[in-house]
Amino acid sequence: MEISVNYFDKDENEKTIKAKIDISAYFDGVGPYEYWGSKGYDKEDLCIDVNEIIYDKKGLTEEEIKQIEEYFESQEFHEEILRKHLDNQQAEREDAAEAAYEARKEADFSY
Repeated sequence: MEISVNYFDKDENEKTIKAKIDISAYFDGVGPYEYWGSKGYDKEDLCIDVNEIIYDKKGLTEEEIKQIEEYFESQEFHEEILRKHLDNQQAEREDAAEAAYEARKEADFSY
């Protein structure tokens, strides 16, 4: 996934760089379960782990790199990554639904 990161240079001008983020997404719960004859459901939460962040540090000062790295450690960054991941999943589902609909139309199934 690719994101834009804003930072300020030494003259307090706002600048933007692109960063590529490699993530792992998983659910942390066990879902449905049975324990001693009793059935239950452990609600799962979506978790995102950031595996790697790649951006071009060439031409950046130590202070600018520090600002960018602090942003990568922030809650705001992790919320943005989660939001983008969910948006990407939704777009993929919509594309798959559209492709299935078109395939059914091509196969000439009656509705």
